[in-house]
Amino acid sequence: MTSLEQYFQQFRDQIIGIDQDFVTPFGQKKLVYTDWTASGRLYRPIEEKLTNEFGPFIANTHTETSTSGAAMTLAYHEARNIIKRHVNANDNDVLITEGSGMTGVINKFQRILGLKVSENLREYTTIPDEIKPIVFVSHMEHHSNQTSWLETIADVVVVPCNEEGTISINSFEKYIKKQCEPYTDVPIVFMSVLNKQRIYKAIETAVQVYQNRTKKIKTSTLNDTMLPIIQHTSPPQYKGKYIKIKYITQLPTPWPSFAFFANLPQYVKEPYKRFLENQLRKEFDFHGVPVTVFIRKK
Repeated sequence: MTSLEQYFQQFRDQIIGIDQDFVTPFGQKKLVYTDWTASGRLYRPIEEKLTNEFGPFIANTHTETSTSGAAMTLAYHEARNIIKRHVNANDNDVLITEGSGMTGVINKFQRILGLKVSENLREYTTIPDEIKPIVFVSHMEHHSNQTSWLETIADVVVVPCNEEGTISINSFEKYIKKQCEPYTDVPIVFMSVLNKQRIYKAIETAVQVYQNRTKKIKTSTLNDTMLPIIQHTSPPQYKGKYIKIKYITQLPTPWPSFAFFANLPQYVKEPYKRFLENQLRKEFDFHGVPVTVFIRKK
């Protein structure tokens, strides 16, 4: 037995039913409990404390007009405080309690978010795509955290696994960017507060985005860079009329905005404006920030 096993043995010994036998077609066998992901088992010190110390005062909570009610109310609030301290939560964090376990907590959370629709009203409910939420779950979720989301108004995306059997981060990133279309030039940072992974990466990315947002490009540099690109890939003709862009300047806006001066600005269509935006992002590194393109009369 390893030192770690020796340490936890004192807790294992207190699990009610840890040495339980039962009769099988193959004789008397020891019960092996393997559903720890979904449910725990009764722990003797907790059950004895509930029975001996709290049991005699069991009553409805949310009242202090009686000894038993006050005891249960205070115990309930202190239990919540203990849990929040244990997970390092503060007053801004919400603790959802539910008597029927994690499945009940998830269902309550879905109702709080307003994602649950009564079964008898579902066929009369139509949610516009632009406000329909998207829920990402992994292939490793317990069924209560997967099938229940399918019963909400949300679109559910199951992120596949990689070759090692864990969550495919590359696939996850592609799904996120798919939902952001046509604005796909957004930084995505996967981090873990629990494991303190990539926290500084998130800060560095935020600083870089801020610098990109406040970046100013000289007019001469803009024209020297963009006009050859425009000359190589000109705006499509409109009814035989040639569209010519002769001058570019950055506008004094809170985010990068640029005015392209043309002879026929009204005929420059959205696809070409997106082309100009993409070229600006590529040439001047506006990764992670909005870029607005205006076509104005020369």
